[in-house]
Amino acid sequence: MENYVNIKNTTAIKFRIDCDLTIRIKEQRVTNTSIGLSWTTDSKNCGVVLPELQKLSYECSCKSTQSYEKTVADKNQFGGTCQMYGLKPYTEYNCAVQPKYNRNYVPAPTHGKQITTKIGVPGAIKNLVWNLQHNVIHATCDPPNDFNGPRKDYIARLYSGGDVLIETLNQNACKFEFKALSYSTEYELKVTASNGHNEGKTNQASVTTSYNDKAVIVSLVFFIMASVAFAVVLYKIYTLRLRKYRNDADVDENAVIELTEIYANVPQSECRRRDST
Repeated sequence: MENYVNIKNTTAIKFRIDCDLTIRIKEQRVTNTSIGLSWTTDSKNCGVVLPELQKLSYECSCKSTQSYEKTVADKNQFGGTCQMYGLKPYTEYNCAVQPKYNRNYVPAPTHGKQITTKIGVPGAIKNLVWNLQHNVIHATCDPPNDFNGPRKDYIARLYSGGDVLIETLNQNACKFEFKALSYSTEYELKVTASNGHNEGKTNQASVTTSYNDKAVIVSLVFFIMASVAFAVVLYKIYTLRLRKYRNDADVDENAVIELTEIYANVPQSECRRRDST
């Protein structure tokens, strides 16, 4: 047939379509040490092509001023999920999802998420130091590495016989004083850090109050005074008895003298008469 030409071979035409990918993070699963992200990917230009993009993948990241953690999610053309572990409790992170095509980053508007991990458990306090002054206990300690929560408190408990005798809380400073305790008594001191929700590991020490030296001194003084008073009483009794003895001796001596004088003044005739009688 005239004017008709049969074309047996055609040349392949290559063309490129720039897909305007938009990442929308829908939700997150958060613990005190991990953050999970879930997102969808939209495109106006490549909405029909997206299911065919086998080389499209994603990378999740969470950044903070204290740490940087990153993980790669499973490849998924329509969206996906990822979970990042090993994060710090009670720390704010800026999390985002970055699309990649054929292992290369693809510019894409993304709505980042400011996410704070949940409250954790404080670390253990350090260097618990105590000193004793008679029946008063003073205790100090150094803070833990992290409180992992909104508050920075310290709680001290003093046990006696297994029961809590005193419990006190001090904000922002690990410094305690326990007064008017019993003398010569063993106590158990336990101190922890608290963030207002959880307490950290306990640091403890056994403390035994000293004997009451003041009472011993008072008793000794009282004993000495009582001994002196008793000695004075004994001396007075001795003096009175000695005086009485001397008085009695003087009376007897005077009686003898008087009797001698009377006998000496009697006439001899009278004496012989008395003797004969």
